Amino acid sequence: MAREKFIAALVLLLTAPILAADAQLPFAIHTVEKKPVSQEVLLDAVIEAVNRSTVSAETSGRVMEIKFDIGDYVQAGTVLIRITKAEQQSQFAATEAQRNEAQARLQEAQDEFERVKGVFEKKLVAQSALDKAKADLKAAEQRLQAADARVKQAQEQLRYTVVKAPYSGVVVDRHVELGELVAPGKPVMTGLSLQNLRATA
Repeated sequence: MAREKFIAALVLLLTAPILAADAQLPFAIHTVEKKPVSQEVLLDAVIEAVNRSTVSAETSGRVMEIKFDIGDYVQAGTVLIRITKAEQQSQFAATEAQRNEAQARLQEAQDEFERVKGVFEKKLVAQSALDKAKADLKAAEQRLQAADARVKQAQEQLRYTVVKAPYSGVVVDRHVELGELVAPGKPVMTGLSLQNLRATA
């Protein structure tokens, strides 16, 4: 019994300095908590535009005005280039005159058909006369339709003398000079959109 008391006293004597030292530790003690940690991965890539395209001329003529140049930002629908339109205007005027003539011939054919039809109903002309008037009317209608198509085509060619931006973006290349003669399919400007970008490795 005396031996056990001696051992207990010895243990207490030896651990007392350690316990006293713990009370004066030079650092703080914190509780470790489990939290999510974000991870970042760095990769080499090239940022490029999804929409990059070249606008080409759709009619013939000389470049009479260049509104923008490389590095300029343009809005969708903005005029980029104007092409001379004397030839297109002349063609449009000619097709309109042809359409007016076709319209007049159609009116004459309609009037003639109504006249012959009335006479035929009175049995004063043969069936062949009515058939001819009907055929002439149909031919006049077809000529007017063809004239309308030519007018529409001439209108398109006239509209093509004004080249517009298909979307908002930045001009990255200009392929024509002022006064240069262009034809359908000739590239005039290249641009890219800053709205949709993608990274490629």
